[in-house]
Amino acid sequence: MTVKEIPYAPTHGDSEVPMDKAAIIPGTTFPNALMSGESDKDQSHVSTQSQPGPTIHSKATTVTLYVSRELEPAGLIPGIYDLINDAFGTSHDVSGTIPAESRRLQSHRQLILELSGPGIFTYVITYAGTKTVIGTASAKRYKDAVISKPASPDDPKSAFMRSGVFGQHTEGWELSLMAVDTSLQRQGLAGLLMNLVEGEVKRRFVLSRAERGLPDLRLVMLLTTVKEINWDFYVRRGYQLDYETFHGPGWIGSTTGFHVVHMSKPADV
Repeated sequence: MTVKEIPYAPTHGDSEVPMDKAAIIPGTTFPNALMSGESDKDQSHVSTQSQPGPTIHSKATTVTLYVSRELEPAGLIPGIYDLINDAFGTSHDVSGTIPAESRRLQSHRQLILELSGPGIFTYVITYAGTKTVIGTASAKRYKDAVISKPASPDDPKSAFMRSGVFGQHTEGWELSLMAVDTSLQRQGLAGLLMNLVEGEVKRRFVLSRAERGLPDLRLVMLLTTVKEINWDFYVRRGYQLDYETFHGPGWIGSTTGFHVVHMSKPADV
């Protein structure tokens, strides 16, 4: 198999979000739009779908699956943006690894770009009848790829880029941009979001595998995170360590340094 380096190429262009200003907190293991140039058959199999969510503090919620391009017209980008930044900032402040002011997202535009591209979908949990976002998670699909650019303090984002290549007959999907309202933790929302994302990934994978006539294709779920923050949560969910890197004091303003872990989980389909 030919190893190749894939450039960052968001569908809408990235002139407003240069690479050195893009996300510096984990959530994107590979550059976006690795499937550039391919038709997005996945999106023909799903439209916006809503269902009742769990009752949280006596309030009804709604869980909605979106093709990501539908989020902006639905008026949900501001709520998702605020939720993600608050969740990541709080997590890093509590752990002490990275200053809370190191936001995951720098602009609404950056969020839109990260959610743009073939095969990306997003779940959003809101209080019923409102646009108050209390949970979200996205997923994106990749083909064989490798990132050869070494990590550098001059490019903080590079700390969270996965190196390596998928094996043959493997399709990878990344769990990305998952966040829950910090006042509603330990209510089962993160676990619910992961179950929903993995279920939708499996549904799409089965359809795609059949359409392409690839019965031996296997599915692997991927994620990248800071070990000191939520490593244990993902281990409990069945994710295993592929490898980790340590980034010492000074990276992204950290006074202690931190470990970035790249994890994966073979999916039983």
